[in-house]
Amino acid sequence: MSDFTCVITGGGDGEGPGGADALRAAVESVLGQSMRGSEALVVLASAADPAVRTAARALAARAPERVLSL
Repeated sequence: MSDFTCVITGGGDGEGPGGADALRAAVESVLGQSMRGSEALVVLASAADPAVRTAARALAARAPERVLSL
């Protein structure tokens, strides 16, 4: 059970900054928290770029107990 969940969205309509690098930075920020009970829930838009989807899968595989990608 986690103490808190950070929901990270990505892969929207292309407006504003984002992409795979931004997704990695956001998840790394959650994983870097001193509170070990933190987790990241990555929610991607259906139009998400393949690179963003690949990054999300890689992050979830790296820390499956703390990162869930939908």
